[in-house]
Amino acid sequence: MKRLIIGLVGRKGSGKGTVAKILKEKYGASVYRFSDVLREILDLLFVEKSRENLVQLSEILRNEFGQDVLKLALLQKIRNDTSALIVMDGLRRLGDLEGLKDISNFQLVCVSVPPGIRYERLKARGENAGETTRTFESFMELEKAPTEVTIGPVEELADITLDNSGTPDELERKVEEMMDGR
Repeated sequence: MKRLIIGLVGRKGSGKGTVAKILKEKYGASVYRFSDVLREILDLLFVEKSRENLVQLSEILRNEFGQDVLKLALLQKIRNDTSALIVMDGLRRLGDLEGLKDISNFQLVCVSVPPGIRYERLKARGENAGETTRTFESFMELEKAPTEVTIGPVEELADITLDNSGTPDELERKVEEMMDGR
């Protein structure tokens, strides 16, 4: 069986990580997150992993080393992975996608959720510093960040869109249907 690479795109809090977790647990996928590269660098620098710092670091790296620098870092990590299913979680820019759509075993999956639901999920999750106390207004302001405004054009190129407005069980069924259709 030829290795399948699934790229996940979606707004913050849309459930990309949940889809990746389902693919890992049910299908044995290896998961690589674009933001993990940024988190590793912030850890090395002893800098707080806030959404603002992740955005700033992403901008610096992309502006200095190319729009595809994070994708290239992930591809280096993936190169020696022998898993039949690879998930690249968190494509945000066309530069992240460049060249991947040309791979015959690549599929771009968009995870879609309205802003109000994403806000509540992020607040409950609290993965990044400051998220549990963020207001909806500041959440919506972050939607204008350079790392966020580039997501829409990538979402439009998705091969499949999963609506994650419902329950976790509903999302799991949608992922299973997607994989059954392969």
